[in-house]
Amino acid sequence: MMDFGFKLVVIVLSFFIIGLQYRLWIGEGSRGHIHFLETRLQKEKKANEEKKLRNTALRAEIADLKDHTQAIEAIARSDLGMIQDGEILYILPEN
Repeated sequence: MMDFGFKLVVIVLSFFIIGLQYRLWIGEGSRGHIHFLETRLQKEKKANEEKKLRNTALRAEIADLKDHTQAIEAIARSDLGMIQDGEILYILPEN
């Protein structure tokens, strides 16, 4: 017959092992949680790359606007409908 002390040790070790398995499969730091974090990290890296490309394009546009009045004029013409003295603006209806 097993004594009470041995049963107690077996029960305590069983709960300890169950607790470790819970952390491995379900809790924070589990395989599923790590997979979720890795997926999220990849999405954030992709978003950062897209924002870096956008920032580079904006920096180039800023430099162009600072250095060339032609760029400002082109934007004014396309966005604001600017025309210079002596020019005639023709607006064609879209079909």
